[in-house]
Amino acid sequence: MLHGRLGEVIDISVNWSMSENLPDLNSRHWQNKHQHLMAITGRDCTANLLVIPSLTPGTLAGLLLRIAAGLPLSAAHQAAPLFRTAAEIVEAARSDGGHGVVAPAPKDVTRGRRSSTR
Repeated sequence: MLHGRLGEVIDISVNWSMSENLPDLNSRHWQNKHQHLMAITGRDCTANLLVIPSLTPGTLAGLLLRIAAGLPLSAAHQAAPLFRTAAEIVEAARSDGGHGVVAPAPKDVTRGRRSSTR
């Protein structure tokens, strides 16, 4: 899937350690933690992906995906109570994207490939 946009994937890196918990996007405590990002490096370009925890409510997750992807937002989307939170999270992720050490993703020793999961 990514091959068409990025070219051959040559590296996957993350900006968090294995001992670090995902930020809880269900509360305002996410503001005190950097957002977890994955950098997928291809031969042609790189994509930064925001990791959305599985316990994030569907409405917030949907808004995060739409905002991060630059998709159009209807008036109803923008009027949603979680819109401001989603916009703040995406902005925090964009501003945090260049900070910290981006470590290689852990290797999946059973397959010899880098794993995209923690």
